[in-house]
Amino acid sequence: MLRKSFLAAAISLALATTATAQRPAPETTAPDSITAAVAEFITGNIRQGIDMVMANVADMGLEVDSAAVLELVRQGIGRPVDPEAYRNAARTISETAERLSRTREAAFLDAAAARPGATTDADGLVLETLTQGTGPTVAAADTVVFHYKGVLPGGRVFDDTAGGEPLSTVASGLVPGMTKGLAHMSKGGRYRLTIPSALAYGHRGAGDVIPPDTPLEFTIEIIDIKPHIQ
Repeated sequence: MLRKSFLAAAISLALATTATAQRPAPETTAPDSITAAVAEFITGNIRQGIDMVMANVADMGLEVDSAAVLELVRQGIGRPVDPEAYRNAARTISETAERLSRTREAAFLDAAAARPGATTDADGLVLETLTQGTGPTVAAADTVVFHYKGVLPGGRVFDDTAGGEPLSTVASGLVPGMTKGLAHMSKGGRYRLTIPSALAYGHRGAGDVIPPDTPLEFTIEIIDIKPHIQ
């Protein structure tokens, strides 16, 4: 979903603040100076809105010609707003981003599934055993202690415990794909787990770290498993 421009809100807030404040004595500022100030205020808000939307478009994985976009914006700024055209544009952007995201996710998961020794379950979760562990596997209620490295499609590392303390947590408190994957892991083992977006952070993503609809790849080393005691 595109982030909303703050233009209308900013202007409304500024006008409301002016209206509620005690009205000062008439100023002697020349009208042309007021005109320039209003124009600068509007221009600044429009510029911020454009930058915000362009950043959002890039986050969606869409590639556009920035110069061409700005030229079309310049042409459109003089036309009355067409609500239907606006809704259609938003729908086109959203549908294109979703289609591209699905294509990229499928390619990412297929590449993981094609690696030697990889297994894929009915939900598309891909597991690779790099070093076999010993003993019982992780139950959802167990506390598991493990090192991990999380990677996004394209290879960017978004989290890594190497050089620090391992994560210690109840397995059921993690994203569904991680909880399911841990159920096949045992102490001393090293694994690679590729999680479909639906079993990770889904449409919402995770802040500025993980974009919406993004599959994740984790390399995991199980340090310890502490069984749940009822």
